[in-house]
Amino acid sequence: MGWRRQIPILTVLVREEDKPQELIKTSKEGKMGVAKIGNDVVGILSLTGNRLRRFFVHPDYQRMGIGRSLVENAVSHAKNAV
Repeated sequence: MGWRRQIPILTVLVREEDKPQELIKTSKEGKMGVAKIGNDVVGILSLTGNRLRRFFVHPDYQRMGIGRSLVENAVSHAKNAV
């Protein structure tokens, strides 16, 4: 069973920046990193300016270097933006 079936879907998003249209806007601005294994999203990181806004790695995929890779790419992106 894929992890998507194991995680309950939240129907209420608390922060304005977490609404789907804001996530899509952030991804189009190139400020979002997504880690995938096959077709499954296993990690996500997003920036607002040079500030880390969200950073998640699915528990089943932690301690595999996915978070490190997302952070290293974000740092590289931030340095190149200066």
